[in-house]
Amino acid sequence: MPQFTDSLVGENVAVATEYFKTLAAFSKSGGSIGFIPFNINFTIDGLSGIKIYNELTLDVSFLPPGYAKTLDFIITGVDHKLKDGDWETDIKVTLIPRTSNVNNVVKVSAPVTKQQENYESPISTTPSTTPSTTPSAPPSTGGTAITGNKKLSTVLQNAGYTPGTFLYEWALTQGTIEGYGPAKTIATRQNNPGNLTGASYPDIDPGSTRIGRFTKFSTPELGAKAMVEKFLIKWTKGEYPGTIVNASGNDSNQYRSKWKVPASLSGIAGKKVNLNAEQFYYIYAPPSENNTENYINNVVKSLQKKFPGFNRNEKLINWINK
Repeated sequence: MPQFTDSLVGENVAVATEYFKTLAAFSKSGGSIGFIPFNINFTIDGLSGIKIYNELTLDVSFLPPGYAKTLDFIITGVDHKLKDGDWETDIKVTLIPRTSNVNNVVKVSAPVTKQQENYESPISTTPSTTPSTTPSAPPSTGGTAITGNKKLSTVLQNAGYTPGTFLYEWALTQGTIEGYGPAKTIATRQNNPGNLTGASYPDIDPGSTRIGRFTKFSTPELGAKAMVEKFLIKWTKGEYPGTIVNASGNDSNQYRSKWKVPASLSGIAGKKVNLNAEQFYYIYAPPSENNTENYINNVVKSLQKKFPGFNRNEKLINWINK
């Protein structure tokens, strides 16, 4: 299998450049100055699961119209580092032509090197090839049953949640998937089992604050309580945010089509809908940033160990209330 190198990236950029020069030469619109290739490098708070050749969605409103229709941003470099006690991820993005718009393009698959020295996720990051788009019947969930870690189990019990209940088992599964337990993860360092973002949650923890992208809580028990009360309980009661995943309008329709978001998410923003697991995780872990299907499958598989009748399309509130 070919190795992904700077030379190979350069060759792809050169091919793209010549292609768009030719396209511009035969364009009937006139006035085109052709295709200008470029790279983007940026640093974000530590994030696992990013792989070489993943496609990245960016706002391209500042580019000429043709760029948005014929080009994709592809991740060509990922590097993780610890700086001042914080985990950062450096990402390199290259602009390439969409293969669907170019004839006879050979797609090169590059070997992926796992660089997650600070966070080893217990979920698989292999993209799902056939995500569900029909919520009427529960699809088969391959998934991996997650064994909740003892550290989080103790935290949840100290926060007042009872082992064996659906809410406890759900919180234990989700917090483990989000990385709470190992000492170096953000979830552990910032007492934030749910990897919650935002400035603070003063009604849960007056001492909570924001460090980087993620919230830091005074204690892991308060972080767990914020995850359970503000997300697991609140969202299942129909009090969830409106995002591009579940809103109305052309942008949301295009997003759902591009990322194969199930039809059950269409236009429910602002409506009091008691979410099922499928809807919950497409909002909580959107597919443009996560492998949402794997997340759902792993949660469902884990909960089915103690709640055999549970599936991704049943209302979560019904299980919490049992």
